[in-house]
Formats: sequence, C-alpha cells, structure tokens
Amino acid sequence: MRRIIVAFVLMLLFAINADAQSQYEFDDEFSGSSVDTTLWALYNGYLQNGNNEKQIYQPANATESGGYLTITAENANPPVDGYDYTSAHVEMNTFNFLYGTVEVRALMPGGVGTWPAIWLLGADCQSNAGGPACNWPYPGSDEIDIAEILDSNPTQINNEVAMISNGQIVQPYCNSSGSFGTSGNRPTITDASQNWHVYTLIWEPGSLTWQVDGVTTCHETTLVPSDPMFLIINTAVGGDGVGKINSNTLPQTMLVEYVHVTTNSVPIYQISPSAGPNGSISPSSVVTVNPGSTTTFTVTPNAGYYAAVGGTCGGTLSGSTYTTGAIIAPCTVTASFSTTPSGPSATVPYPPTDVTASAGNDRATVSFKLPANGGSTITGYTVTSSPSGITASGAGSPITVNGLTNGTAYTFTVTATNAIGTSQASTPSNSVTPEGYRHRR
Repeated sequence: MRRIIVAFVLMLLFAINADAQSQYEFDDEFSGSSVDTTLWALYNGYLQNGNNEKQIYQPANATESGGYLTITAENANPPVDGYDYTSAHVEMNTFNFLYGTVEVRALMPGGVGTWPAIWLLGADCQSNAGGPACNWPYPGSDEIDIAEILDSNPTQINNEVAMISNGQIVQPYCNSSGSFGTSGNRPTITDASQNWHVYTLIWEPGSLTWQVDGVTTCHETTLVPSDPMFLIINTAVGGDGVGKINSNTLPQTMLVEYVHVTTNSVPIYQISPSAGPNGSISPSSVVTVNPGSTTTFTVTPNAGYYAAVGGTCGGTLSGSTYTTGAIIAPCTVTASFSTTPSGPSATVPYPPTDVTASAGNDRATVSFKLPANGGSTITGYTVTSSPSGITASGAGSPITVNGLTNGTAYTFTVTATNAIGTSQASTPSNSVTPEGYRHRR
C-alpha cells in the first residue's frame, strides 16, 4: 500500500509540473547542457547599435549548465577583431508575440563597465539582432527595457521604452516615485549582482506594468508599443549606458534561471516577399501570419515572360497564385521572371474568363477568351458542358464551341495547357444562354 501511495504522489506531482509547464507559450528552464538554438539565436560579431559599446559578441560566451544560462563578459587577450572585450547576446530565435507577461529570474553581473539588459525589441528587427526591415525605434522596431543595470549601479533598475511619439524619438523611463518620464532617480532594489530577482513585464493593450519580485516599480498607459516583439538577454561592456570600464573587475557573469512568457496572442511570423525585373508580386510588403497558417501571393509576369517562385516558405504556384506552405518560422517568397520556363513553379495558363455568345440560322456558338498574360502560348484546351453533349478541344485562343441549341442554358468547364502545365478548370464555370435571330415574317 505504501508503494502505491508513493507512486500516486509521484504521478500527481508530475501531472502538476506538466500542467505548470503547459501554461507558457515560451518556456526555457535552462536544464540542458548547451543553449537550445531552436529557441535562441546567438549573435556573432560586433553589433552596430550606436551605443559606443566596447565588446564583440561571441556565441561561446553564452553557455548552459547546472540549470542556468550563463553570459560571460570578459577581457579579450589577445583582442578579437580589434575589440578588447567579449560577451554574449542571446535572443529569441523565431518566437515573438503581441501582449503578454514576461518573467525572467536572473542574477546580474557586477563589476565596473558591464551593461546587462533584459529587453523586448520589435519583430521587424528579428533574425539575429537586425532584420532587413529594422528601423529603431519606429513601430515594428521599437523597444521595451524590462530590466537594465546602468552606470555600474546594481541597486537601481531601469524600466524604459524607446519609440516614436508625435514624430519624435522618446525614451521615457520609470523613476523612484513610480511615474514615467525623463527625469528623476530610478527605482532601487537590493544589489542585483548579489541577489536573485524575478523581473516581470505585464504588457497589455495600452498598458505596461513593470515588477521586481512581484512588486510594481512602474505603470504606463500612454507610451505603449502595439506591435509584435521578441526577447533579448545580453551583457554589453562599456558604452553610453555605463561609461568607464575597469578591466580588473572582469570577468563578470549574468545567470538566468528561467524565462517564462505567457501571451495574450499567438506568435506572429513574418513573410518577406520580393520580385525581380519583368514582373511583380502582390502583396509586395511584409506579411504576418500565425504559426501553421498559409497565405497567398499574386505573381504576375510581364507579357512574354514566365514566372518562377522560390524562397524559404515552401509552396506552389498555380496560375498567378502562389500558396505558401504552413509557416513555422519567418521566411521569404521570391519571384523571378525569364523568357523561358523555369522549374515546376513557372506559370501555367490562367482559367478562361471572357464569355461571348452568338447565334444564327438556328445554330449558336460560344467563345472563351484565354488571358494573354497567362504564360506561354496555349497549346491545348478542353471544354465540357452541362447539359452534357457539347465538348471541344484543340489549341489556341479564343476557344469556339458550335452546335448549341438556342434558348438552352449551358454551363461550361474549360481547362487550358501551355508548355508549363494545365490550368485549373474555370471557376466559377462559365455559363451562357445563346439566343437565335428572330425569323422575319
């Protein structure tokens, strides 16, 4: 009986723990032996951010063991690419979100000259700390600082926003009175380099709330970013946020025990389309989709050109419509155009669109026009009708069908073929009711 009770208790604890884990849309307990690169991207090189920082970032300075993520800032001996200090910059690899709660339990580095930060950046900047659309701090590239240690003072915490307001860059921060502005001392905490703290941001539409160990340090309802963002954890060395460096106080480490994100929305992935000369793609600007979703683009070659579509999203081109695969990460869709067919994604004919009808001498004809920009020359077509009995096939455009009965309503389904492939059937099916000439009395 005792063994049964013990087993039951263990199963219950496991179930409770599993349920606790499931509440987070993003969760890393850092229980592995190396940084999980499916969750995190490790920046490699000097980050040109205008802060006059003195370090170069190296993936080797970010390690995981013993239940912690460790970011080490240290002297470089010899210098690396001319930089006297190395450190690490860790950011969410593909996950981003709009509104939610972020909790990070961390022990900040000490020393003179370290600049640790836990912060959010607009998803336009995602993809190894500086995507092609990044335009800090405009919408989509704005910033929320959850916790920073400035001026080598680990007893003060910086909660800040950087964004555009009324056409101007603003960077207000929380002061010790709990208000939000550009003056005053920052909130005080027990030494962050000697004491573990849980740093929390509660981000809601029109509302930002910062907390340390569950105690609110600041609340803001005016300057609130409203676009998807992703998390960054890093330690800079030197720069405008800390001033001088004392190399004798290095190395210093930042330890992170966990990162929990509970979102009010699902992550949003970005698709970046582009088109070469002699054609176009629509939409032509960045498109955002939810994970697992697909989306479509219209690809239009100029007259005499074929279209092919590549990129990293996966998908198929049918007629002028390119449908992506299920989106599981930020990706690209690239349209190119040439005078010869190129690969399986080259353009097939568009479905027929124009329908005309005429009749005379008690006989009627119907004609379907195939769009000229549907790819290469039409090499074949088929036509079927409802009521059945009327069929046609051949090559070229327009397609003409004879032998219809005046006054009878027909619905036609038409496909066409060129050097690339066969179009989808005309949708909706073309229909016509031919009328004969009146006999003279």
